[in-house]
Amino acid sequence: MTASLLVDVGNSRVKWATLEGRRIGSVSAVAHSADSLTDLLRGQWSALPAPARVLVSSVIGEGPNARLRKLCASLWGLECDFAHARSSALGLTNGYRDPGALGVDRWLAMLAAWHSRRAAFCVADCGSAVTIDAIDADGRHLGGLIIPGVQLMQRALQRGTSIPEFAPTGTGTFFGRDTAEAVTSGVVQAIAGAIERALVVTSGAAGQTPPLIVTGGDGPVIANALAVPCELRPSLVLEGLAVLAQNAGR
Repeated sequence: MTASLLVDVGNSRVKWATLEGRRIGSVSAVAHSADSLTDLLRGQWSALPAPARVLVSSVIGEGPNARLRKLCASLWGLECDFAHARSSALGLTNGYRDPGALGVDRWLAMLAAWHSRRAAFCVADCGSAVTIDAIDADGRHLGGLIIPGVQLMQRALQRGTSIPEFAPTGTGTFFGRDTAEAVTSGVVQAIAGAIERALVVTSGAAGQTPPLIVTGGDGPVIANALAVPCELRPSLVLEGLAVLAQNAGR
């Protein structure tokens, strides 16, 4: 059976894996900028067996996406199939007033979680930005939050205040005992607090505290700071692409 290639292009990292039947293979990832994306992927993908299909989630804009299309055409003679947020799919209803304006990565993460749970949940994607989305027991997206991620918050503090330059450090303690610790822990705790607050609000709508699913590059750091249990699913967007591939036409 010829595999499909699943590709998740985020703001700072690109991840990919093959899908054969219902099994997602090992996940590869590299940091990128929009200008370097196709050169990086050409080097990484040249040795891959030709896939039957390429499914892409991308949040980086039409210019880099066009170059990605050309890369897939030159390597395998294939047209990329770009995913888009929809008003509904597989029992999940998009809560945005303009469904197409919802980030495709958020839609796919929710779709993957909904497909495996069919119950209320919150999902937090902790990347360059942190997105928090709530879904009720009927599969209705209640809406979401978007806040800066760990590195964006740290850079904003460095640029917008007179805090001296510092190297980010670990978050071993809640209260930092120097500026680097205080900023790093403060940023992580701010994100964790927003997630916990979203759970409280969702609990009011759902009648009970929903499960929390955490994904994204900074997911392990944020999960460690949370005062509530969570499930770490680092490749949730790729899982969402797999759901689309397995339910094509539905």
